[in-house]
Parts: sequence; structure tokens; C-alpha cells
Amino acid sequence: MMPSRLSLYLGRRIAFRTLLFIAMFTLPIILTQMQRFLDLVVIRGKTIELILYLTALTLPSIASVTLPIALLGALLYEFHQLLGDSELVAMWASGYSRGQLVRTVLSVGLAVTALSFLFSLYLMPASQSLMETTLSTIRINVGDALLNDGSFATPRQGLTIFVRDHDHYGRLHGILIEDDSDGNNRTSYLAKDGWIQPGSGGSYLTMENGQVERLGSTGAPLSVLRFDSYVFNLSKYISVAANPVRDPRELFLPDLFRAFTQTTLKPADRREYLSEIHKRLSSPLYCLAFALLGCLGLSFRRGNYAIRYGFIVTIALALRTAGYGISGLARDYPVLNYWLYAIPLGGLAMAASFEFLPQFPSLWRRFLPAAQ
Repeated sequence: MMPSRLSLYLGRRIAFRTLLFIAMFTLPIILTQMQRFLDLVVIRGKTIELILYLTALTLPSIASVTLPIALLGALLYEFHQLLGDSELVAMWASGYSRGQLVRTVLSVGLAVTALSFLFSLYLMPASQSLMETTLSTIRINVGDALLNDGSFATPRQGLTIFVRDHDHYGRLHGILIEDDSDGNNRTSYLAKDGWIQPGSGGSYLTMENGQVERLGSTGAPLSVLRFDSYVFNLSKYISVAANPVRDPRELFLPDLFRAFTQTTLKPADRREYLSEIHKRLSSPLYCLAFALLGCLGLSFRRGNYAIRYGFIVTIALALRTAGYGISGLARDYPVLNYWLYAIPLGGLAMAASFEFLPQFPSLWRRFLPAAQ
């Protein structure tokens, strides 16, 4: 059956309001996320474009959290506007039933739920993987620290690097490296010029026209070696895990299942992968539950908005808070993973009972008479 014009009209309005609420809830979180990457500009001399790129990669993770809340806020705001402008009363007077309106809301809710699954199962792991790869490259590349003219950089304890300046060709001038990582000997490298180049073993600093000074802790005389060219291996001062365990947020759902079945996986990592699988599959269900919960804001009456909407928002916050709490505990107690589904489905069942079984929730009508 084709939807009526009123259904299409309401669907467009609710969808538009949902987009506005998503932007409203997402923007403050984006600003806080940008602060995480400011050290890349201040310390490592990266560009604003990189900060914006990394911030954009956090959008899928943020959107997967804000989608159900934005949908509920959009519904309550839209119903308030429709009733305040008497549009809702005119619709019902023209024969447009409450059931048709609920079906329209559920259609939008299903669309938002599908979008949430897209974010949770594909866009979020893809963006997290790109972000971690970019950040890892920045952390490993010691050369970035060298390009901060006139400042001392300490990429690792026992190693201090100073570069006076560099030209637009990437050549470094006025290089000083103080290596005290041995503990028994202190080695200083001074060079007039140099440049950084990648190699099979990592990053290398080639210095020209300089000298190496070694001073032992046992009172040995200072040893000075002058050179025309000297290659310094920067990578040996970077500790990288041989086989690091990837963050579960970086993995797609099939990869999570494969990682979970590995026999060499530690029990703690196995529980974390299992918790991530259930969280990915259960989180989008809140969109559908909140869509039906928002329908409880419908009423012929104009009064008691604060009580009615406050009750709905309280239920929604309680459901979402319980979901986050169970998600954290499920990493240590895997049996709680099933509650990740029970909470949003329970909220959906409760909202459905209020909406479709008016004889069932006597407390709803007793404490909130305006919802009748």
C-alpha cells in the first residue's frame, strides 16, 4: 500500500529534524575530539588538514552513539510543533489515524536503524582502522619530531635531538643528537647538515660534515671521531610490538569472528572481541526502540508536556545507561552479552505495550493522564 501524502509529509519532517538533532549532538563531541589531535600541530608540526581528516574519521563512531538519541529528540520536538500549530489535530480530524502516524514513525525508525547498522558494521571499523594506521605512522616517524626547528625533541628516554632549521628541500642544518640510552657511555653527534630517508629497517638520518664524541662513565678520555658522512638509525629507538593485538573497533564483523576463534588468543582478548561483536549487533536496536518510545509523546491534549516528555526521556536515558553499563561489564562477564539485546528489545516491548495495548499499562494512564 502506497503511503499517503500526509505520511510522506510527516516522514520528511521527522527525517529532517533527525538530521538537525544529529548535527546538534555530534558537533560538541567533534570539538572535544579535535583537542586530542592538537598536539600533532603544536608538537609535531602537522597541518590543520590532517587534524580535520582525523576528526572526520571519528564521525562514524560518534554517529553510532548519537543516532538513537537524535531520533527520539526529533520525534518529541516534531510532535510538539505539530500539536502547537494544530496540524496534528487537523490530521486526525481529516481521518488520518494514530496508527498511520505510528507506521510512519516506525518507517523512519527502521531507516535510521539500517543507517546505524551501516555505521556500526562497516563505517566505524573502516574509519577506526584508517585513524589508527595514520596515528601509528605519525608516532613511528621520528623524523616528524626533527622538523621542529630550534626545539629539543625526546622521542625516547635517553635520546635527545635538536635541529636548528631545515630548508624547503628537506635538508636539516645544525644537528645535535645526545644518546645516553646505554647508561655507561654518552655519545654526542654533531653535524652541519643532514637528511632523513626511509630504508628497509626503518628511518635513517644521514649526517654530513660532523663529529661523534663518546664519553665513558669510568673516567676514560673523551673520544672524538670526525666524519664526512654518517648514518644514524632512528628506528632502533622506537619500540614497536612484534605482533600487536588489533583494537576490536578496527575489525569488521567477519574479522572479529575469525579473531575470536583463534586458539592463541588470550582469554581477556577473547572476551573483549566477543563483547565487541554483541555490542555492534545490539546497539542499532536502540533506534527502533526509541522510535516507538517517541510515539508515546503523541496526545490530543496540550498540557503536561514536561511530565510526559520527561518520563519518556527518563526511560530512554535509563535504557541507554544500562546498555553502556552492561557493555563494560560484559568484557569480564561474557554471560552479560545477552543483556545487550534484552535491554533495547525490552524497551521496544514496553513502548509497544503502551502504544498497542492501552488496557495493559494502567500506571501510564494513572500517573500521566495527558497521554490518554
